[in-house]
Amino acid sequence: MDFLVLGAIRDVVLIVFFGLGTLLVVVLILIAWLFYRKMGGLIDAAKGNLDNTRVTLGNVAATSTMITDAVIRPLIKTWGVAVGARKALSFLSKFSKE
Repeated sequence: MDFLVLGAIRDVVLIVFFGLGTLLVVVLILIAWLFYRKMGGLIDAAKGNLDNTRVTLGNVAATSTMITDAVIRPLIKTWGVAVGARKALSFLSKFSKE
């Protein structure tokens, strides 16, 4: 084979491969752009969900504080008084036995 023919074949192969490579890069950029657009909408939706979650967690925190103030603290005080009274009676009963 002549070197001119081999050079022409090489040039054609390079042109085809570079053309296909360029086309592949353009397609990948297009796919990335479409993916970014789609994910942008999902990210906006996720931000809305996160805001709703923050509000819900704030409500849960307020509710737990209210329950603590209304129920738990009085129970603890009552239990403390009952335990203290039992200890006092136990202490006083030691003196009555003697």
